[in-house]
Amino acid sequence: MPYCETGQITDMGILKFLLSLILVFILAWGGLVSFGPKLITYIVHQNTGEQVRVNDLKISPKLEITSQNVDFNIKLPDSKKIIAGDSRAAVLTWSISGFEPKLTLRLGPTSINDLGNLRSVELNFIWDSLAVWSLPRLTANFDNVVVGNLVNLDYFRLQGYFSKDLENLKDVTFDVSWSDQQNKWSSQGGTASGNLAQFDLKQSLLNQNNKLSFEVSRLSPQNFD
Repeated sequence: MPYCETGQITDMGILKFLLSLILVFILAWGGLVSFGPKLITYIVHQNTGEQVRVNDLKISPKLEITSQNVDFNIKLPDSKKIIAGDSRAAVLTWSISGFEPKLTLRLGPTSINDLGNLRSVELNFIWDSLAVWSLPRLTANFDNVVVGNLVNLDYFRLQGYFSKDLENLKDVTFDVSWSDQQNKWSSQGGTASGNLAQFDLKQSLLNQNNKLSFEVSRLSPQNFD
């Protein structure tokens, strides 16, 4: 009988521990859903000041973070240039598929002052493994990109790997598609793809010091009228 009593006490102890663990998890989950938006807004403000303003932030029971509108007024590092504009319907989600954690940021219609606008953006940050820390891989999709009256792209896609300091993308590949309408720089529609050994995120495209491989294909017949 003493053995049975000890066994019962041990079983009850394990059960109480599991129930306590579940209770702590539920309270933490509820607190995150309820108070998380204020905490995230505070962290964003502390790190960016007035450069980024996240409006109407919410966290769903699935821990999906949404914002109705994001205003940004960002000064580029080592530059006097400022990127200002706004994005609508921002959504941040996370998932794990095939032991690969993925963080996804989706933006709806986005406008950048004095530059252009686009219909949607999707940025995926993908880690190769759960067990071993690795630098994330980035895949980016930009749809209906309009730059002033000069460029109108159907889509622009790219992917690459972050460097250790997160200031460069390595082994970058990209592809782009455009139609022959509303493009003053070309009377032809088509697609293009290419690769870049490294892309400095602090520099503009024209200031990159790298060899660019570029190929254009599927051009539509030129209109000579």
